Amino acid sequence: MSVEKNKEVVRQTLKALQEGDYSTMLAHMTDDVKFYVIGSTRYSGLFEGKDRILNEILIPMGEQRDEDGYSEEILTLMGEGDLVLTESVGRKRTRSGQQYNNEYAFIYRLVEGRIAEWRCYLDTELLATTHT
Repeated sequence: MSVEKNKEVVRQTLKALQEGDYSTMLAHMTDDVKFYVIGSTRYSGLFEGKDRILNEILIPMGEQRDEDGYSEEILTLMGEGDLVLTESVGRKRTRSGQQYNNEYAFIYRLVEGRIAEWRCYLDTELLATTHT
């Protein structure tokens, strides 16, 4: 796949995340995808496979956001070879009323147009204090 097509896959993946459309989001990933989150929070570590990502990250975090949902703005989008990098800002409020406005650096490795690896760098202290 071309770099531009890989960047479009990443855009579509983040759009599906914002919309809470996990099936579309996961469709952009390989079955054995590796998702890594920096730090030592409940959501940190290496999560291998779509089921783990869905059940250990997406559903628990989604259950904590209020009815206004989640927004994410991509500030920077770059690609080279099979890698795509984004810098973004996510915004939401938790059901308990806390603001969760985090900054992210994501590194994606794509294989045949699907995300095979996704590494997430963010403010882990904010994640830990707002997502128990």
